[in-house]
Amino acid sequence: MINQHPLYLEQQQWLAQFQKGKQNPIIIQEEQQDLINELFTMGFDDEKRILKLIKKHKGDKAKIVESLIQKKNKKKKTNDIDIIQIVKDTQILYVDCNNVKYANRNWNEFHGKQKEQIVKMLIIIVNWLENANSQLNEVHLIWDVYKIQNIEKLQNELSQLNQFKNLQNLSQEGKKISFQIQYNQKKILFTIQSSHPGIADDLIVNLCSQRVQKSGETTVVTSDRGLRDRLKEFGVQHFIGCGEWWRLQLNGNQLQIE
Repeated sequence: MINQHPLYLEQQQWLAQFQKGKQNPIIIQEEQQDLINELFTMGFDDEKRILKLIKKHKGDKAKIVESLIQKKNKKKKTNDIDIIQIVKDTQILYVDCNNVKYANRNWNEFHGKQKEQIVKMLIIIVNWLENANSQLNEVHLIWDVYKIQNIEKLQNELSQLNQFKNLQNLSQEGKKISFQIQYNQKKILFTIQSSHPGIADDLIVNLCSQRVQKSGETTVVTSDRGLRDRLKEFGVQHFIGCGEWWRLQLNGNQLQIE
């Protein structure tokens, strides 16, 4: 039995004004999926971003494609130009280790194994050193908390890398471990430092502020925008994001981001 009560009919008339021109949600979903599939065939595979752009541009394919191309070109330009110049300029490298490690999707397998974490980071630095353009003189790995009670055990762990089999001047002073390696007839200084009870950001800023920055000689690996802004005030020009750091690959004599 149809409800004919005057108040009910009035309510239905009021609701009807919001239903005019409204499409069936099933049809909208099918059209959206067709558009996603079409964009996939064009080489755009970031479904999450595509969905955001469909909503932003209300399904306008031309605007969506334009936005996707701009994003792709911007990313390619950044990667192609910056990393080559960074390798040529960098003499001193700081790594914000706590920030960096969480950008590695497989980091859980190293949870609680700080010596193994150090080795994984040094593998990338070894690639950097092997590059023909490398000017590295110092590498500083900065942690919020880093505990090494026996530096001989650290030495044994590092020795699995050929370049670190013979550490020179290995020492520990408070929360700082230092050593040198001989590479291509020059000595490279390495330090592993804990900022506890402070934070790594403050220690990195303090270390950089003590040096006069010359034409990009210092590079900091971090995705922390706040830290980057603080370091720019002291003349630091070069930064590598954490995701980019883990994707650094050696290709002949050129480092690149895969």
